[in-house]
Amino acid sequence: MNKDFGLGQGLLSPVGQPYSAAEIHAKFPSTTPQELYGLLCKSCKCKVIPGVAMMFPDTQRSWGTMTSLDLSHSYVGPKGVVPVVEMCKALPNITSIALRDNYLSNESVWLLSKMALYHPSLTTLDLGKNPISWTGAMCLVELVTRNHHITDVLLVGTSIPPNVTEAISAQALKNASLGASRARNGINPCNHPTTIRQRAMRRYFHDVATRNGKQQDVGLTVPKSLLADGLKELWKISGREREITQRTPLFYENFVNRASQDSVTWEEFFLVIMLEDVKYNEGFVDRLKAIFEQFDVEGCGYVEARALRGMMTQLSPTQTPPTAEELQMKMRYYDLDSNMTLGWDEFLLLMYDHGPVVGSKGEMTQTPIPLVAHAHHN
Repeated sequence: MNKDFGLGQGLLSPVGQPYSAAEIHAKFPSTTPQELYGLLCKSCKCKVIPGVAMMFPDTQRSWGTMTSLDLSHSYVGPKGVVPVVEMCKALPNITSIALRDNYLSNESVWLLSKMALYHPSLTTLDLGKNPISWTGAMCLVELVTRNHHITDVLLVGTSIPPNVTEAISAQALKNASLGASRARNGINPCNHPTTIRQRAMRRYFHDVATRNGKQQDVGLTVPKSLLADGLKELWKISGREREITQRTPLFYENFVNRASQDSVTWEEFFLVIMLEDVKYNEGFVDRLKAIFEQFDVEGCGYVEARALRGMMTQLSPTQTPPTAEELQMKMRYYDLDSNMTLGWDEFLLLMYDHGPVVGSKGEMTQTPIPLVAHAHHN
């Protein structure tokens, strides 16, 4: 392994220069990722952390199986982070690294940023609650400016000036928006039963609102009294006709009074009917719309499902990226994969009031979400 300049520690490649995971693998043809971590710890003269070591596969030719590394529940420190950063050079499919609350120094951030600058897949860094100051922040500014794959950098609880944190977050968000645009492969909607019902209700609303040519397509509204008819229509297409006659006139009267005003837009009509017990918040819908349009850079009316992580981060009051479980829960609601697309209606229902969750009212599946393993320092 090469000796790095100034650090006096054995590294896989010089800091700040391009590297190739394939070339690293070729140098260690019979070594497992877990074994390489041990070799790097020895070369860097630091202790192997058992909990961290267990996170790396212990089988040969398994370099591409890891997609995330969460060390936020361990302690590696400024010295122990060096072999971890070097390991990421050999893991080409890592997309997120969480190093929250690990007492990382500005030098640690410099080393991490130089690795991330050339990583082919990395998009997310969580460096919150570390004593990082302006010096480390400048490394991150360079990173998000030069590597447009970096779309999330979490810095809550650091010593970085707020204006610099905001600048880093803004550039990361810009990267996410540009990435969503570059990744477009054309519309590829899902055909989940919920989305099919949504499209049917969209057609119903349009037909009712434009009946007799009374309104143009832009800014359509309907009287709130039609919420009851819309609910009945939804029950019909969902195979719940029996409920129509089982409900009392008082139920329907109370239902239409959930509307915020006498005339309702498509968004309010849609949410009140689909979620049934929702309280409509126009301001929040406007915020969701702004985020959707920000990621729908070309104005095509849809976003890639792979952009959902960045959109959820933008929605968070603290710009906190969603956990793997949270993101997976959203993806499962429509049985999405990263190549599918979401229209405005699907995104609105998914995210309104932080969106429906697995097992909640209206959800089709009860599939449990597996827990993510965390490393613990022994």
